[in-house]
Order: sequence, then structure tokens, then C-alpha cells
Amino acid sequence: MDMGKVVEVASFVELPQVIEQLGEGRWTVVVQGPKPDRSCLHMYLYDRHVADLQKIKSHEELDELAFSKCIGRVQERLSTNAAIQVHLDLSAIDWLEEVDLMVYHSTSLVGITLPPSIQRVNFNGCHSLQEVVLPEGLEKVGSFCFKDCHSLERVGLPSTVKKIDSWAFENCRRLTQLELPEGLESLGHDVFKGCRRLGRIRIPSTVKKLGLSFSLLPREEQETNSLWQDVDDEISCLLSGKDIELTADGGSISQDEINCLLSGKDIGFPDLSSCVEEEKLDPTSLAAWWKGVEEVLGNEVLGDDCPALVEAAIPADLWPAFDNSSWCCREWHRLVGLRVPAGVGYIGTGMFEGCRRLETVELPEDVLAIGGDAFYGCSSLKKINLPASLRFIGGSAFGGCCSLEPVALPEGLVALGTITLQELNREGLDRDLQATLAELEELKVSLWSGLGNAPLFDGWIDCTDLALPAGLRLLGSGVVRDCDRLAQLDLPQGLVYIGDSAFEGCHSLKSLELPDGLQFLASRIFYQCDSLESVVIGEGITSLPGVFRYRSSLVSVTLPQSLTAIEEGAFMDCRSLRELALPAHLETIGDEAFHGCNSLERMVFPASLKKLGKESFGYCKGLQSVVLPAGLEEIGKAAFYFCKSLEQVEFAGAAATGGIIGPQAFQFCDSLQRVVIPEGIQVIGKEAFCCCKSLGEVVLPKSLKRVGETAFQGIPLMEIDFPEGAQVHPNVFDDNK
Repeated sequence: MDMGKVVEVASFVELPQVIEQLGEGRWTVVVQGPKPDRSCLHMYLYDRHVADLQKIKSHEELDELAFSKCIGRVQERLSTNAAIQVHLDLSAIDWLEEVDLMVYHSTSLVGITLPPSIQRVNFNGCHSLQEVVLPEGLEKVGSFCFKDCHSLERVGLPSTVKKIDSWAFENCRRLTQLELPEGLESLGHDVFKGCRRLGRIRIPSTVKKLGLSFSLLPREEQETNSLWQDVDDEISCLLSGKDIELTADGGSISQDEINCLLSGKDIGFPDLSSCVEEEKLDPTSLAAWWKGVEEVLGNEVLGDDCPALVEAAIPADLWPAFDNSSWCCREWHRLVGLRVPAGVGYIGTGMFEGCRRLETVELPEDVLAIGGDAFYGCSSLKKINLPASLRFIGGSAFGGCCSLEPVALPEGLVALGTITLQELNREGLDRDLQATLAELEELKVSLWSGLGNAPLFDGWIDCTDLALPAGLRLLGSGVVRDCDRLAQLDLPQGLVYIGDSAFEGCHSLKSLELPDGLQFLASRIFYQCDSLESVVIGEGITSLPGVFRYRSSLVSVTLPQSLTAIEEGAFMDCRSLRELALPAHLETIGDEAFHGCNSLERMVFPASLKKLGKESFGYCKGLQSVVLPAGLEEIGKAAFYFCKSLEQVEFAGAAATGGIIGPQAFQFCDSLQRVVIPEGIQVIGKEAFCCCKSLGEVVLPKSLKRVGETAFQGIPLMEIDFPEGAQVHPNVFDDNK
């Protein structure tokens, strides 16, 4: 790896400032020095009220507070500047025992070298991380340790590692090789799930316990692993979710253990009893149904061996029994080909999930829907036709199908992914969409099923641009999730629904235009879209949820004029957002809606605004001026808390009768010099203007009825003309007087 420019840091305390000052490009930062202690407590005092420290009872607690604050600042700096690439060399530090939140979701961290003192590591979600050097002495790689580290290419495992827990390397999609050390004793379940580029894995002879760790690798790659070398692969397919005790020579399974597993007849055949109980199958026809199945599948179905099924062409008159039973054909391990008969309405939820040998599927021209997880984990599936009749494909329907050739989506598709119809205004939908939904519901298609983490098609992970069908109206949960190379996405006009995590993990996506007519946006659609800079939201949306929360790269957003509410946390910690034009009919800005938007300098609120929620603009340290509209009913608790650059607060006119300035509304606004509070305001809450150290003039309205405790504590002005009859707390200036 190119280590770039090298800079040395004498103290861990200086690390946040050094990272902040780095120029664009790749850097190696070598860190030395002792553990941060109370000597750097000024970092905490800078951000918090002194009163918070009164709860601390000992020097040890002060040390821990200072240390955690320092770690938090390192994490913040690594998460806010995507223009730099940092390799942290911590090998000289002898006090660091844990790496967790320090690197969580760090967009700038590309490499890290850890010291011998490390006892626990967690890099979950560090999607920019490319290389990790773990120290000798580390004995365990914990669950989810490297999960979703999509850029990870190299990990050096020390010889001392004895245990790798479940899902440790899940979705490390660029990991091509990994040497497991001799001395390793345990591998958990799905350790390498979703590692689609990982080639040969050698299981050391010291391994004593092994979970199902290769479930989503292609069959060709499974068979290169020593786990499968001495065991018939049909039998190994039966080991779903069960731990395997290996023999002393490693890489083999004893015959006793095989017999034990086979005794359970775990062949994934449909549970007919549940079909009867749920009245999905007529009990009187049960015998005839079994006779027909035996003719199609062979007599070995009821035997002790694996099903003899190689190619299934299930007659149309037998299909309803399969069609109405979710997961009924799941894990038919010898199935390589499937022909679905004409007249079949849809492929049920999870119906062929885990058929890892299935290579080809032929669908008729009248299929309307493919249920969620229908072919999930069919890692050998190469070819499937999607007929023009298709209207719906459920969530993760082809997730883990890592051998699937590119498939063209039919233009008639109306819905993709998991849909929650309760969230839609059904009355507002056009007739065509209502008719399609009614048709699917008549077939009892479950639009909500398929909740896996995989995108709709595994092949989309590496795509750079994607055009969805023109007729698409419902874009469900996780459809293009984790497509980290996707830079261009064209959304069709007429889209009315975008579900949860729809674009999650699309790290290369920089801009997106959401079409007019949208009725519903889920709150996490842009989660982990770390390069997102600009978004245009079309007309139609009336309420904006927390879709941009923690998007530190976001520079500009165009909001629709139809918007009446910005919900809780909608733009929280969007540190690059400099300006935003609020729509003319906006009425509510929710709690923490713009909390931590450090680059905002000026806000002009529309005349329609009625409420600013709790901490709605807290910690907007760059905000210099705000213009508040006449008719504003409430400024919530800590609404402008710690806006240290705020110099001017202008009220456009009289406030609504009963207007409130909540507790701590302008606390720690160090630059605020003058405030003229308009008529209509009746309450100024506790600590509302506390510690506004530059505030030299306050003009209060005659409508004021109550002023809370320490409302003006810590300001240079020690005398204010309160209106006659107002209830003013005796400690309005100082809580010690």
C-alpha cells in the first residue's frame, strides 16, 4: 500500500488537530505519547457547560472523561473529511486496549497498525478501510469485527489468534485472500458471508469447531476449501446452521457425525402438516398429492437419503401446493434446473432459497411476481428469464446469486423490494397502480417479505450506473443497498414510494434527483452514502424524515414547495451544508433537525413557520444570523444552543399569542450582542440566554409573563427592564444569588 506523506504526532491529544490540518491526499500518521488524562480536560470544557463536571467524583473519572472526549474528537475528524486518506500507525502506543468507536464509520481511515496492548478490535462499518495490521498477542477476532468493510483488501492475522467469531468478515467484498494461522481453534457461522472475491481458504489442522462459514460463496469456490475435500458435497449441504466438530487431522468429518446429521432428515422438504393446519392444502387430497410428488421427484423423497431431484418440471396442477407454502422447496440440494409451468401466478417467498446447485430457471410468460428471498443464496444460478408479465420482485429475491448473468428488468415492473403498503396514501394512487396492487393482493403476494441484507441482485454490487424500469412505482427496502461503486442512478418519473435503506451503502453516489409525485420516503434511504453532495427532491413530499442524518459530505439540497414539516434529525450533523432555502409553506422544524450543521451561516425562515423543535439548530457553530418569522409559536429547548458565532437574531414581527422561548434556547451563543424580543412572547425559559457573554442589550415585550431561573446568567448586562407584572425568577442573573 502507498503510505503517502508521513507525519509524526508527539501526543495522542494533538491527533484531532493534526488530522484536521492535513491536506488532500494519502497520509501516514505515526502517533506516540501517553494516554490522554485530565491535563487535556480543556477539550471538554470547550464543548460543555462547567456544571456538567460537578457530577465527577474522582480524578479517575476526570481522566476517563478526558480520554473519551479525545477519542470522540479523533472519530469526528476521521468522519468529516473525505478528501484525505489516513493510515494510523499506533504501534508505539502501549496503553490502547480497545479500538471501537474511535474508527466507527470513519470515511478517511484507509489503514491502521495496532499496538501490542490491543485486546479488542471492532471495525464494523469502516467501509473506507483497506488494510489492517493486527498485533501478536491478540487471541480473538470478535463477531462483526470487519462486517461491511467493503474496501478491505488485506488483513494480517497474528499467529496468536485462536477464535474468529460469527460474521467477522461479512460483506468484505474486496477481500481476495486471507491466511488463517496455525493454532486457530474455532470459526463461527458465516464468517465469510458475502466475501464474493475470496478464493481458496485453508482450514488449519488445529481447528476444532467450525460453523457454516461459506454459505454464499459460489459452489466452485466451496469445493476448493479443505472443509469439503473429504466429504461428499451433497452431505455437506445438509449441515445448515449446525456446528461441526472436526477430527484431529482437520478438514474432515467423522462418519458418526454424518450419520447423526442425516438422522434428522434435514432435507428442506415442505412441512405438510403446517399446510394442513393453515388450510392451504385439502387434507382429503393429501394421499393423491404425495403420489404425484413421488412420480415427479422419485421415491427417495421419503427415504433417508438426499432428494434425487436434479431437474424439476412440476405439473401446474401440483404447483399450488408448492406455491402456497413459503420456503417449501428450500434447500433442494441436487436441483440444477427448474421449469415453472404456465398458469403459475407467482414464485412464493423463499421458495428456492439455498438451492446452491441450481443453475437455470425458466419462467412462463404469465408470472406476475417473484417473492422475497425466492432464490436467495442460489450461488450457482447463472441464467433466469424475467418475462414481460412480471410486476413485482421481492426483497433479496436474488441476493447471494453471485454467478447470475446480467438480467434485463422488464419495463412493466411496478414494485421492487420490500414494500409496506400501510405507509402509502392508497386513495392518492392512480387507477393503474391500485389495480396492480389489487391483482397482487388477490394472489396473496406478500409485498412485505424478504428482509435480507442483500441487494435485489448480487450483480448490482459492482455496477457504476443503473437505470430502473420506466414503469416502476414502488422502490422497496434495500434494492440497491451496498452498491458501493454506483455513481449514477436514474429514478423513473411516477415513483411514489422509496423504502428503508434503499440506497444504503452506495458510497460512490454523489448526486440524486428524486422525481415529482413521491408520497413516502423512509428515514434511512441515504445511510452510509458518504460521497453524497447534492439532492433534488421533487414536488409531492409533505414531510421529510431523517434521510440526511450524518451525511457530512452533503453540500446542497433542493426542497419541494409541498413540504410542510422537516422531521427529527433530518439534517443532523450535515457538516458541509452551507445554505438551504426553506419552502414557503413549512410549518414545523423537528427536534435536532439541523443539529451540528457547522457550515450553516444564515437561516431565513418562512412566514408559515410555527415551531422550532428541541435542539433544532444546536451546535451550528458557523451560524451567524437568523431571521425568525412573525407568528412563531415556540422556540424549543436548546434550539440554538452553542451557536457560538451567532451575532444577530432578528424577529420579523409580533409573535403568536402565547409564544415561548424554551429553556437554554440561546445558551452559549457567545457572539450574540443584542436581542429584541417581539410582542406575543409570554415565556422565556430557564437558562434561555445563559452564558451569552457578549449580550449587551435586551429589549423585552410587554406581553412577557414569566422569566425562568438563570435565564440571563453569565451575561455582562446585569440590569434589564422587565415589564410590569411579569414573574421573574429571583436568580434570573445568577443561581448563587
